[in-house]
Amino acid sequence: MYRDSKLPSSTNKCYKKIFIYSAGLSLEGRAKKLTMKEYSISEWLEALSSINDWLDKENSSASLDSMIEYIACATEILANSGIIKLKIIVEDFLKNYGFENKSELP
Repeated sequence: MYRDSKLPSSTNKCYKKIFIYSAGLSLEGRAKKLTMKEYSISEWLEALSSINDWLDKENSSASLDSMIEYIACATEILANSGIIKLKIIVEDFLKNYGFENKSELP
């Protein structure tokens, strides 16, 4: 998604977060000093898929909202790391820090 994209008409707040974050902007005052890089919707979907795969291996789950926040956080922290692919950023972050907001599956 890019700045000229239109937000889908939906009451789902997750769309708004992905739209804002993918435009390289912060939400609710986050990352005021560092501008987040723009990522395409396909890169966001790849990153979400990577989190889902990781959670499956951990026999865990997480809400879509918490996964979006996780991706945004990883992107903010690694903004100047030189890593270009969003999927790689998220996979490195998962490897090093795990996922705090996960729920164990029965």
